Amino acid sequence: MILFISKSAPFELQKNKELLDMVLAAGAFDLNCALLLQGEGVLQLRKQDSQIIEQKDINKTLNALPLYDIEPIYVFEQDLTRFSMNENDIQLDINVIAKADQNAFIQGASKVIRL
Repeated sequence: MILFISKSAPFELQKNKELLDMVLAAGAFDLNCALLLQGEGVLQLRKQDSQIIEQKDINKTLNALPLYDIEPIYVFEQDLTRFSMNENDIQLDINVIAKADQNAFIQGASKVIRL
């Protein structure tokens, strides 16, 4: 599995868009891949008003991931807690990884790409 890790808050940097483009491209070629939103990256799961800052809505891209067999989106439990989020606040299919399982999850990937 190729694990893509996004640590940037939505619209903070162009990195989010670039990483999601890579994930979608890998999925289009039927590569086994997964997306982990880590740290401030979990904020991408919140509903966004992209018109205010005149940017493309990241949620639309995240919603397209299942079309490329990329689901669920993975998040670390402590990151959700840090930003006062829980699974009920998120409308996408996510898999919450407990702190004890985080290292094994990342080490289980054949390749890790962080942006």
